This record gives sequence, structure tokens and C-alpha cells, in this order.
Amino acid sequence: MRWAAQMGVGTLPRLRAPWLAKVGRLRQVRAWQRALDGSERSLQRWAYAITLFLLLAIVVVFVGISSWF
Repeated sequence: MRWAAQMGVGTLPRLRAPWLAKVGRLRQVRAWQRALDGSERSLQRWAYAITLFLLLAIVVVFVGISSWF
């Protein structure tokens, strides 16, 4: 208990600063994770749209070829 009293108030900011830095880094990582999760969902939607567009193009080509014969 005596060592805690001898530490004084000046030590608290030194102990607090690393923790604030860690929390700040964790918040930044979490923000990046949210941003990347959102872009990943967007890319998945684009993958579905591109797949449907390619299937439509294939059907149009087959219908066009079959109408020639």
C-alpha cells in the first residue's frame, strides 16, 4: 500500500497513455473491419449481378443462334 502512495499522481498519466493508445488502435481496427465487411457484402452483390448478366447473355446468344437455323 505504501508503494501506491509513493507513486503519486504523476504516474497515472504515464500508465493511462499506453492504455489510451491501445484502445485507440482497437477502435481503428474495428472501424477498418466494419468498412471492409461492408465492401465485402457489396462485392458479393456485384458477383450475383455479374453472374445473372452473364447467364442472360448466354441465353440471348443461344436464342440468336437457334433463330438462324
